[in-house]
This record gives sequence, structure tokens and C-alpha cells, in this order.
Amino acid sequence: LCGCYFQGNEMTPKRVDAGSRQSQILDAAATVFAQKGFGRTRMDDIAAEAELCKGSLYLYFDSKEAMIIALLGRVFHSHEAQMEALVCMHDMKASDRVMLFVRTVAQQIVQLADLMRVSYQFFSMGSENKEVERHMKEYFVTYRTTMAKIFQAGIDEGEFCDWGSEQMATALIALLEGVGLLWLADPEDIAIETTLEQTTSMLLAGMGREAQLA
Repeated sequence: LCGCYFQGNEMTPKRVDAGSRQSQILDAAATVFAQKGFGRTRMDDIAAEAELCKGSLYLYFDSKEAMIIALLGRVFHSHEAQMEALVCMHDMKASDRVMLFVRTVAQQIVQLADLMRVSYQFFSMGSENKEVERHMKEYFVTYRTTMAKIFQAGIDEGEFCDWGSEQMATALIALLEGVGLLWLADPEDIAIETTLEQTTSMLLAGMGREAQLA
């Protein structure tokens, strides 16, 4: 597929494969979203950052909403792959698998802080945009059901009380999302990795067999 690259004051056709072009546009969108915020970003801004003519953007994405859905999809798919890998680690205790996931999430929150800020702006549109609402629901359903498999393994092995694996997964997700939001609001006061590890440890201790017997 051909697109228009800006070279000096001229636009020159250049042949680039579709996957590379899409990544180029998404990288540019992530940069502009971080600089201007989702609401103030225009398609022209993204085209300029990507050094493409505006028409080339529309060959891949019909709106900035479609771009951020794709950007967040990158993060979501990474999370899904990590969770599925943890589900298969049968030689590791369920609580250790949860803690490993939490440490990875903490690192990603720091690395993707700008995108996370934009994602919260985007998610606030959920009540007004059915497409946004659908993507949010799909992600959290997958998130909950996959983590529930790990909690169910802990229940089956006698490590956790049976509070219901999906409810346990929901509690963990609420903790991760909540602490992540607090850190974005006040990163100087909250040590994200330490806070997530300590609060998750408290949550898991409350779910443990020992807590029920105490």
C-alpha cells in the first residue's frame, strides 16, 4: 500500500506494508494523545506527527476513537497473553502467580503512564459511546474470567477459601485499577510497585484458608 510522506514541502509516495503503516500511525497517535489529551487531539495533529497526509490515516482508522481502541488493544492483548501464560504455570502456587502478574502490571503502569491517562479520558466516554462501552466490557470480561482460572486453581488446591473465583478476580482487578488511578493522580506520594504488592498481599491473606480458620 502507498502512503504520502512529507519530505520538505513535497509529498512523495512511498510503498510501506500495511502493518508497518498502522504501527507508525498508532505510535504517532500515542505521542499526540499524551501531549494534547484525547479531547483536544485532531486527526490533522496525528497526520503531522506521523509525517503522513491526512488521507493516509483514513485508510487505516476512520477516527481517533478507532486509534485509541487499537492502542489499548495492544496493552489488552499483552495482558491477556501474560494471564494465559500464568494460568498454565501449574507448578507455581496460585498466590505466587497472582503476585507475579501484579508486579508486571505495576511496571507497565509506570511505562505506559501517558497512555493510561488518555485511556481514563477515553473510558469516561463509555456511557455516551456504545462502541467504547463494548470494548471496555469485552476487556474486563476477559480480564476477570482469565484471572478467575488462577483463583479457582487456588481454591481447588486448598490455598484459598471459596469466595467464588470470579468475585475474587473482580476484587483483584478493582484493587489494581484503583491503585493505578491513585498513582496517576499523585505519583510522588504513592510508590506504585510497593503499594500494589502490599495491598495485594493483604487481599490474598484475607482470601487464604488460614484467615477462615482464624
